Amino acid sequence: MKIRHIAAAMAATLVVAVPTAAFAGGSPYIVSVGGSAVGASGHPITASSTGAVQVSARNLSSTVVNMNCTWAAMTGTVTSGTAVNPVLSFPALATNFTGCSVPGGPATGTRLSPSHFVGTGTNATTSIETVAGHLSVHATFSVTANPNVCSFTIDGHARASFDEATQRLILNESGYTGNLVVTSVRGCLGRLQVGNPVNLITALDVLSPDGLIDLS
Repeated sequence: MKIRHIAAAMAATLVVAVPTAAFAGGSPYIVSVGGSAVGASGHPITASSTGAVQVSARNLSSTVVNMNCTWAAMTGTVTSGTAVNPVLSFPALATNFTGCSVPGGPATGTRLSPSHFVGTGTNATTSIETVAGHLSVHATFSVTANPNVCSFTIDGHARASFDEATQRLILNESGYTGNLVVTSVRGCLGRLQVGNPVNLITALDVLSPDGLIDLS
């Protein structure tokens, strides 16, 4: 009887370490904020989604499980200077995803580790352009009413870019590449499994009271 209880408890919460791909950054950038490239790491920024956040996973049955959220937001800093990368950092751990719908009901998402936008694009010049890169993502999503119904964690990197013209951080992790995966699952009606690749697509307006952000 005791063995059966232990086995049931282990099945209820499955946590497996899944290695995520290593992502290299590009060359350092000259980053100016408000027209100044004087070295500083404390320019405050906010990043909030311009619309819905597309979150989905492809499970072991090749079924796409949509878990979209209505809004996402983060606070952090941008580093100015002459040899900068990562460019944007979001250390605050808070409820960053709201209005989500996961197997089992309405949910919210919280980042478990700081996120950093690391540039990899080589096209940063003195003109206005979009610089490619990736954003580290480590977050847990749980049913608001009862996390035991469904709770899962995602970890890895989302392909991203920073558009200097619109001052937007664009996340476009699509195609279920495995850059971002489910690393733990509890409940979720059996629809999610550890290792499922995750898509994450949204655009976030990045605002700093110190001025516009430019990479060159």
